[in-house]
Amino acid sequence: MAAIKQLITSTVTRFHAQPLRDWETTDDIRLCNEIWPALVEAYPLHPDQYSHLATFAKDQISKLRALRPQRPGIETNIVGLAEYLRTIINQPREDVIQDFQRFLQLDEESSADQNSVTKILGILASLCLTTTITIDRDAEKADHVPIRWEKNISLQAAINSYMERKDATEWCISKSAIDRRLTLHNLVANYGFEVDWTSDFNEHLRIDESTKVLSIYEHKVWLYAHLRPNTECPLPRTAMEECLDTLNILFPHHEPSTATFLKSRGRSLHLLGSCGRKSSRDLRDYPHWGRNLDQLLRVLEGPPSGIRQLLPKPKEGKLLDLVNFWIALSVAFLTGISFIFGLMAVIFAKMSYDVSVESLRLTREQYLLSLAQACSDREVPDAIRQFCNVN
Repeated sequence: MAAIKQLITSTVTRFHAQPLRDWETTDDIRLCNEIWPALVEAYPLHPDQYSHLATFAKDQISKLRALRPQRPGIETNIVGLAEYLRTIINQPREDVIQDFQRFLQLDEESSADQNSVTKILGILASLCLTTTITIDRDAEKADHVPIRWEKNISLQAAINSYMERKDATEWCISKSAIDRRLTLHNLVANYGFEVDWTSDFNEHLRIDESTKVLSIYEHKVWLYAHLRPNTECPLPRTAMEECLDTLNILFPHHEPSTATFLKSRGRSLHLLGSCGRKSSRDLRDYPHWGRNLDQLLRVLEGPPSGIRQLLPKPKEGKLLDLVNFWIALSVAFLTGISFIFGLMAVIFAKMSYDVSVESLRLTREQYLLSLAQACSDREVPDAIRQFCNVN
C-alpha cells in the first residue's frame, strides 16, 4: 500500500501542484498528456487531434466516479493510478486487487467491495490501453469478446493470450494484393457502409454485415505516440503497427475525397499523414486484421449499392459493358423523351376536346336563341312554327 501511495503522490507532483480535481475542465492536450505520458514526446499537434481522445478519457473517469459517488477521490488521482497500473502490468491480478482495496480503503472480505474494485481495475486498464479489459465475471455482458483479465494471471499475460488466439485464427485469403479502391470514403459512398468510430483498439475493423456498419479505431495520435522508439506499451507492437497501417490505407492523406469525408464527420486523422510508415499492400502482412481486410476486399468485388451499380467502370477495361451502358442510357433517355411528348399529346387532346364541347354548347345556345326570335314573330311560316312547338 505504501508503494502505491508513494507512486501516486510522486506522479501527481510531477504533473500538478494539486491532484487532477479539475479534470472536467482541463484542456484536452493537458489531460491526454497526463494520462498517457507517451503523448508528451510526440511532436506538437493541433488540439483537434486530442479532442476525441480526451472525450474518451472523460467518459472513463466519469464511470470511475460513478462507482464511488459517496467517496469521491479516485478520479482526482487518476494520473497516479494509471501510472501505477503500468508498473504492475506483470503482477497477478489478485495482488493488484489487494493493493487497490487497501488504497481505496475497501473491506477485503466484502463481496460488494471486491466487485467494486474489479470494476475499477477494468475501467482503469481500459482507459490506459484504449481497449476493453474486463474482469472474468463481467465478460458475459460485453457486446463482443473482450480481453479478459482472469484470476491469478497478469494483465500482460491476458493481453498476450488474447492477441495470440486472434492471430492464430485461420482464414482463407481471397487475394493477397490490397486494392487501392479500399478506402473508407469509397465504402461509404458506393457500397452503403456506415462508420462507427470506436475507442476500443480491438473493435477496429469489426464489421456488422447485417447493418453494413464498420468500426474504426479513431485514436491515431495514440498509436503514433506509443509506437515511438523507447516507448513501452502492453499492447503488441505488431498489432499497433497493423492498426496504424490500416488507417493509412483506409484514409489516404493525399486524396481530397478523404479530407472532405473526414471533415464532414468531424475527424482529422489524415492531418497526421502516414506517421512515418509505409503501409504494406500485401494482405499476408496483416495477421491480426487480415481477415477483416479480406472481408472488405470481397465487398469491392461485388456491385456498388443503389444507383451506382448501374454506372460503368472504365478502369476495369470492360469495353462491352461500357458500350452496353451507354446504349441502355440512350434508350432510357429516348424513352423518357417519348413519354414526355406522349404526355403532352394527351394533354393537348384533352384541351381540344374541352374546346369542342364548349363550342358545341355555344352553337346549341345560338340555335335556341335564333329559334326563339323566329317563333316570336306572328307571321312566322307554319313550316318553322312546328319547331317552336317541339322546343
